[in-house]
Amino acid sequence: VADGVHYVVGHYNSGVTIPASDIYAENAVLFVTPTATNPMVTERGLWDAFRACGRDDQQGAIAAKFVLERFKGKKVAIVDDKSTAGKGLADEMARAYNAGGGRPVLQEEINPGEKDYSPLVARIKQSGAELVYYGGQHTEAGLIVRQMHDQGVTTILMGGDGISNSEFGAIGGEGALGTLMTSFPDPATFAEAKDAVADLKARNVPTEAVTLYA
Repeated sequence: VADGVHYVVGHYNSGVTIPASDIYAENAVLFVTPTATNPMVTERGLWDAFRACGRDDQQGAIAAKFVLERFKGKKVAIVDDKSTAGKGLADEMARAYNAGGGRPVLQEEINPGEKDYSPLVARIKQSGAELVYYGGQHTEAGLIVRQMHDQGVTTILMGGDGISNSEFGAIGGEGALGTLMTSFPDPATFAEAKDAVADLKARNVPTEAVTLYA
């Protein structure tokens, strides 16, 4: 704002986007976020707020429907990383899951940035959960599935767009195999994006995840 910017593409997550949006509105800066999914980004009546992606209430409901249908009668745990994005998504999934008759056997929060999630893994094992729905980012999710695998826990992890990153597999190793996720459609497969994809590849810019949404 101080540099006279009038248009912003960003920010990456809802925890940054929501407070930043107040500053943009006060200073007549129009912005569009390619990735911030919390409903409150666009539910506060701000004239300048736009997004090019879905919302947590949509993604959470879709995830809950999938779990209720595909894991009917199975034990399900819900875990989040306390962030606006992660907790928001997990809460929406839990709301829809409960509304559909599901009852989580375990609900936990983690502290992002930690390296040892063995206490969480132990609680998941003790609960008998056959699926863990995780609201959070790929780094912590990768560590969780790696540590579950190392401890012989075969629980399946399902996450949202926060784990839709090639680094998740690199961190999780064999523990990442079988992971389920909800995420945005891959715009690189859209006919309308053909020229943009070719241009980015010519410049050695990867088109994975949210690049094309931005």
